[in-house]
Amino acid sequence: MTKKIGVILLGILLFGCEELTDDITLTGRERLEGSWIVNEESQVFKSTATVHKVFISVDASTTNRVIIENFYGVDEGAISAIVSGRDISIPRQTFGDYSALSGDGTINTTFNEISWEYVVDIGGVIDTVLAVYEKE
Repeated sequence: MTKKIGVILLGILLFGCEELTDDITLTGRERLEGSWIVNEESQVFKSTATVHKVFISVDASTTNRVIIENFYGVDEGAISAIVSGRDISIPRQTFGDYSALSGDGTINTTFNEISWEYVVDIGGVIDTVLAVYEKE
């Protein structure tokens, strides 16, 4: 009788469990990959908060960078950002007719939200932006 129960329990354990997709095996930057909704609050464009989408992909040429397309709502606005654990930073770079001067963000523990502060140069006008990215 005990053997029968053991075999039944073993069968349940082996065959009755759903296979899990294990996000834990993904690196932090791989977990960021996908489409995000962006809510930006600009110091220059104070009258309205803008909402747009970006797409984050892994930069295959490095071990710690991602590419953010449509950054700042600019179609040709692809920039790179450095991911270190749950921190993300934007080094100085040019995108379209703009320059990203600096930026820092914090990724939440489930990797589905990023809280940002970044500085953009719009032809000599400096814009400080607070933004929240939420993964779709």
